[in-house]
Amino acid sequence: MRPQLYMRRTDQLEARPIAGTDGGISPFLSPDDRWVAFWADGQLMKVPVAGGVPVTLCDAEMIFGASWGPEGTIVFSPSLGSGLLKVPADGGKPETLTTPDKAGEEASHRLPHCLADGKGVLFTIMREPYDLEPRVALLDLKTRTWRVVVEDGADGNTLAFVEDRPDTGADILLLDLPSRRVTAFLSSRANEADPTFSPDGRWLAYVSDESGSWEVYVRPFADAGGKWQISSEAGYEPLWGRNGRQLFYRRWSRQQQQAWAVDIRIVGEFSAGKPRLLFEGSGLQDGFPRVWDTSLDGQRFLMVKMEERKPAPLTEMVLVQNWFEELRRLAPVGGN
Repeated sequence: MRPQLYMRRTDQLEARPIAGTDGGISPFLSPDDRWVAFWADGQLMKVPVAGGVPVTLCDAEMIFGASWGPEGTIVFSPSLGSGLLKVPADGGKPETLTTPDKAGEEASHRLPHCLADGKGVLFTIMREPYDLEPRVALLDLKTRTWRVVVEDGADGNTLAFVEDRPDTGADILLLDLPSRRVTAFLSSRANEADPTFSPDGRWLAYVSDESGSWEVYVRPFADAGGKWQISSEAGYEPLWGRNGRQLFYRRWSRQQQQAWAVDIRIVGEFSAGKPRLLFEGSGLQDGFPRVWDTSLDGQRFLMVKMEERKPAPLTEMVLVQNWFEELRRLAPVGGN
């Protein structure tokens, strides 16, 4: 059975076939949403979104991703071992954009995505035909050069987690994602929990009850040796500041919860300042693992506040389908 492209409007429940797309796969839209391009039978083609007679743009052995740029150019990857090609959106002879650097472990370039400014293209670098650890690169269309912006396993290749063991209690273990190998980071007769990496990946903050009470500590992640106690008189839920120059933690009690901050210096040797109280409140949820975070701009905290509320009776339920269409009707583009 041959494939065919379908379209479903957001204000309709049924999808309809797009005339002229028999055998088509890998659809992608023009920037103005008036055309849909696709691959079929060894050719890159396009047809009006409403359907019609397809227009052949160029020959393509296969398709491994394509994107329609704002400057009237389509970028695509035509085979398992090729770089990126570009062709005018009205059709023509494809032009080579990139050639994989075999010496740099580049077997092919795939899955292009044209940026809205028309100056660059994001794409995937494969080290082999079926690479489980690809990279993402950014192509500068003016210079025809590219640089890797995301390595496989970048936010690091290591996952820190906690395991409860009958002989040593809670321990912090490390999972190496590429090899799936598990090693112990901290395994002692004390309990260790709440591991969290610093933004640069060099340090690991955690809590331990080795002193007889739960306190926050920091250790270097990769290098052996070194341990610094951050909190005093109890500390839980360590949280790194977005810039890596502060470490926050909390204290709990039945009456209130406190948030504390410690200035961190990581230039040269590690050093930590004196803890200072940031704020305190009541009814804030706490626990293991950490249940608070900072905003992306590093200026606010996100926390859960628990309070009793009298449930309001449910008298009716309104179901809105295709609410984007309703939004456009109520607030049309260009309206006041």
